[in-house]
Amino acid sequence: MDFSTFVSKIKEIDILKNIDFDYVINKLSIYKDFLKEENEKYNLTSIINDEDIILKHFYDSIISAKTYDFNNKVVMDLGSGAGFPGVIIKIFFPSCKMYLVEPTLKKCKFLESLINKLELNDIFVINERSENLSDDFREFFDCVVSRAVTQLNILLELSIPFIKVGGNLIAYKSRKSETEIKDSINALKILNCEIFKDDIYYLDDNKENLRNILLIKKNKKTKKIYPRNYSIIKSKHL
Repeated sequence: MDFSTFVSKIKEIDILKNIDFDYVINKLSIYKDFLKEENEKYNLTSIINDEDIILKHFYDSIISAKTYDFNNKVVMDLGSGAGFPGVIIKIFFPSCKMYLVEPTLKKCKFLESLINKLELNDIFVINERSENLSDDFREFFDCVVSRAVTQLNILLELSIPFIKVGGNLIAYKSRKSETEIKDSINALKILNCEIFKDDIYYLDDNKENLRNILLIKKNKKTKKIYPRNYSIIKSKHL
């Protein structure tokens, strides 16, 4: 996908029809070049072709705007890596306040350099695992986004405690999620949340590039015992 096709596809998303495309493409061009320049140093991605970066990182990151309005929201990107989807969402929705939570220090250094290079405001890098976040962040976020981080029943415990009641988790999956959803029924119940939308998209005409976006709503406060230590979460799923 080139930037011309990218813009055409973005215009199909209702909430993005009237954005400043000159601003967005300028920021994304800087992002793409900086990602390629710094990739060897930080081991950020195996996707280094321009068209693949635009399709599989940029478009893939913002496709959730078909499902959710990020305007004026406080958002956590859990396991941000090279900034996908958090930095892309921030570029498209400047009014949102974005927190990039990433446990790997070298990736945090890249994110900080990227934010400076893109001259973005109200976007913060936190070098920490989500389950070790300060209690100040409990039930703090309107939304948590997470792209290809872990299986759903683990992701729920890592994210739901930090979402406000009535807020949402957006889980990006690269395949249909029936099995993960089935395995998460108990976690959904214990953590007082429900799958509100389950949307399937194709990134392009290649039917192998399927994306499943799960929108999960938090209905009640989370018990203080969650999240547990990661070793326990991983070995004893809810």
